[in-house]
Order: sequence, then structure tokens, then C-alpha cells
Amino acid sequence: MDDAEELLAGEAVAVAPAVLRSVELKAEVVSRDEREGGLRQILNFGHTLGHALEAASGYTLGHGTAVAHGMVLEAELGELVGVTAPGTRAELEAALAPFGLGGRVELDATADQVLSYLGADKKARAGRPRFVLLEEAGRASPDHGWSREVDPAAVREVVEQALSFL
Repeated sequence: MDDAEELLAGEAVAVAPAVLRSVELKAEVVSRDEREGGLRQILNFGHTLGHALEAASGYTLGHGTAVAHGMVLEAELGELVGVTAPGTRAELEAALAPFGLGGRVELDATADQVLSYLGADKKARAGRPRFVLLEEAGRASPDHGWSREVDPAAVREVVEQALSFL
């Protein structure tokens, strides 16, 4: 049984250290930025598009699943705008696949419906969404204060392409 199978099965020998490490990593980030003014924004990677997918699904798409898809799509967005190293999206998809996440999911929504939820995201400024983009897997780009605005045409392209496969 590999780690993914043990985690999915709820095996304590795998779950306990994974949860502990997750809490340690999050606590380290939060302690360095208690008010979410900078570095702490990296914890929102995947959430901007993930929350939009979740809302556009009428909340039939679970939060974790939606954020996993958001991570993949935001990596693709980063690649499209030249911030994220090529191949990062594929690397994330491969890492999420053993958990049944990050691949294609059916969503009965249009790109306009998904995009309409972006301005309400907590990272949005003046109704314009901001995205945490990666430089590469495991490393967020600190440029523009950890989250940044992205050309809306690029966001639309990524969402339309994703929905064409969903």
C-alpha cells in the first residue's frame, strides 16, 4: 500500500504524520504573517479559482476538490502569463492524481458563471481578483506581494479551456 492509499484509507500511521506536518507548515507561515498582509497569502493558492468553481457548481463540488482543481488551473494560469515554470501544472496533476483530485471534473456551468464569482473573493481588490501564482511546484512567487492581478483575458482563457474538458 502506498502513502496515498494509506491516507485515503485513514491509516493512522500515514495520517498522523501528514496532519502534523501540515499543521507545522501552516503554523510557520501564520506566525510569520499573523494579519495576512504578505506571506500568509500563499496559503490561498488555488482558492481564487477553486472558490469560483465551488460556487458555480452550487456547492455540489466539495471545497477540497474545488481547491485542488483551482491549484491546477492557477498553475496553468501562471504558465500562461510566464510566471510559473512550464510543466508545473502537469506536476501538480500527477501529485494529486493518486488522491482522485486535480483531474477533470464535470461542472454544469459556463465560463461567465465561474468568472462572475471571482470579484467576491477575499483577495480581490476593488472587485478585481488576485491570484497566488507559483514560480514552480512548492514555491510561490513573491512578486507583487504574493498575490497579483492577472489579465482577465488570460483568466478567461484558462477557465474556458478547463470547462471545455469538464
